[in-house]
Amino acid sequence: MGGHAADRRDPGVDCNPRPLPGARGANSLPAPVFNFMALRANTALCTFANSWHLPRVIREEFQKKHAEFLAAAERAQWVPADILQRAQLSDIFERPAPLEVDIGCGEGAFLLEMARRHPERNFLGIERLLGRVSKVCRAAAREGLTNVRVLRLESAYVMKHILPLGSVSVAYVSFPDPWPKRHH
Repeated sequence: MGGHAADRRDPGVDCNPRPLPGARGANSLPAPVFNFMALRANTALCTFANSWHLPRVIREEFQKKHAEFLAAAERAQWVPADILQRAQLSDIFERPAPLEVDIGCGEGAFLLEMARRHPERNFLGIERLLGRVSKVCRAAAREGLTNVRVLRLESAYVMKHILPLGSVSVAYVSFPDPWPKRHH
């Protein structure tokens, strides 16, 4: 049992990167290409971004793109300034356009597809479960959709007390589950 660090390495971990086939020179590696927006925002990525295995330039670029992604996902969620007063359409969306509401948007497949197909319209998804709201917001940010916002409140309350009267041009209700259960 030697005291050398090489003796304590995990035998399953290769700590000595080798040049890729076709690389020029004994120690040259091709420049890595990353699709930053295809990566998901989660703890594993934060660990990945702070990993010492990545060169500093790549790590900093990843952290910058990840911060931009998280900011876009946060912008996709709409939180009313006051839940006791009606909101204005300008509070929800910056640009004036017909408003379509997906009541009980779930994981957002329908909402996101409609937003992709009709960029000239604004879409508001209403969902009460936080995990689903987060998933839709991240998907909208990943795809760069600026005509989608998601609100986490009870849908009946939103329709009755939050949205401006006469502001909704189309409302969609697609098989909502009003009482989520462990087993159906």
